[in-house]
Amino acid sequence: MKISYSPIHTSHMVGHRRQKYLLYIGLILVILVVLILYYFGAKREPENLTVLGGSGSENLPAEISAIEPYDNSVKFDSQWLKKNCLQGFNVTEEVGNIGKLVDAWKNAPRRDCRDLFETFKDVYLVQDRSAPLVIPDTFAPKVLKWLGGKQELLKETTLQPITSVENLYTQESTVFNPLRAKRPGAGGGATEETKKYLAELIQSSAKECDFCTYKVNTAKDPFESVESKHSLSVSNTFKVEKFHSLIIWRRHNPLEINEEELLDAMETAQKWFHRAHQYDEQYTIPHIYLDILPRASASQVHPHFHVALARDHYYARWAHFQVSAMKYSANHDGENYFSALNRIHSALGLSVQYGNASVIASVTPAAPYEIYLFSKTPCKDLFQLLYYSIAALRDDMELYAMSAGMVFPKLGPLTDQSDLPAIIRLVYRGPAEARRADIDSLMLFGTVNVNVDPYTVIKSIKQSIAKRRPKPG
Repeated sequence: MKISYSPIHTSHMVGHRRQKYLLYIGLILVILVVLILYYFGAKREPENLTVLGGSGSENLPAEISAIEPYDNSVKFDSQWLKKNCLQGFNVTEEVGNIGKLVDAWKNAPRRDCRDLFETFKDVYLVQDRSAPLVIPDTFAPKVLKWLGGKQELLKETTLQPITSVENLYTQESTVFNPLRAKRPGAGGGATEETKKYLAELIQSSAKECDFCTYKVNTAKDPFESVESKHSLSVSNTFKVEKFHSLIIWRRHNPLEINEEELLDAMETAQKWFHRAHQYDEQYTIPHIYLDILPRASASQVHPHFHVALARDHYYARWAHFQVSAMKYSANHDGENYFSALNRIHSALGLSVQYGNASVIASVTPAAPYEIYLFSKTPCKDLFQLLYYSIAALRDDMELYAMSAGMVFPKLGPLTDQSDLPAIIRLVYRGPAEARRADIDSLMLFGTVNVNVDPYTVIKSIKQSIAKRRPKPG
């Protein structure tokens, strides 16, 4: 039988098969697109948080087009505030009076005063309250002894003024009770027992000191170490980061480190950061952590500090600062959060400018005598100011055990407007020989109670700068 061939019928069959084929392809593409969108949507970073990297404003929240760089300059100090904004209000500069100062400030008639107050109010909440107390006659003698035998302080215990200050962006909060700061010994000063303990500790620790014999008792980095006149780098044996080393001083006594030696070690650290970054350019974020004496958790008495170079993002506490700073900038047309902190503390009389750096005695300290130092980049002014601050605590107030954390702008050619400036935090860790811990459950899980007035801290730092800064000419 002859089978006829019809081109028309074949064309219809081919067209039908082609439509079915295209339909299948289309369905497969739709499924692939849905799967891709789902996968990347699940992996996407949360909104308004940034992972460091890139350039310009690509990592900024949508509501910020640009963030101003840190500006160390201030227009207003406490004398200007008193003269122009407080309408004759005049009280002693102490943290217990900040609430009264704020009440007078908010009613200032001048526009520049009100603008500065709005900056303060947007960051800080100050609350005053009184705590009543009844002391039985049987208990009064013991309380009086705690207060150094001062009857006027015993009377103050019956109605104690409490001031709390909260940072509305970082959620840091501190409670101050001025009466606690008036107790004997609360203002610092080492006892003979403390000095004897330290002398014996430093002498005995020198006998088997690993850092005194660093050539045989320390590890090395995969790249060349950094050595200078007063300091050198060695690798940390048990690491918390790919690049984690130690800068050690050549001097064994941590209480004798002078300005030249401190500046030398900070320069050694900066060279180490750049050397580690050249070894692996993905690691860009410099950190320093310093503990002085065992009381401050130093693993060895010999003075040293940790250097670490992080990848992708700041370590947790600093990252929290970064997110808080970005939130502030988003609410204030890109204004730099740390510049605002400096201006606020300057107006309160709690800030000192030193060249390209500033130091503030924080109104929300995380520990006694806490200070912050700021500069746009790591520089000599910043590290000189750090030395003057350490000397104020160590040499002038005889407060020996302390800890510091430092972070610096990211290395490399790419910059990010959300980068932190150079920031240093320095705190006192308590009496060097004390057995009691310097942190309790209230500080761990609740809020911070600090018994040292920030005005006492800044006064000591101002005196230290005046005493130790290079004389003109």
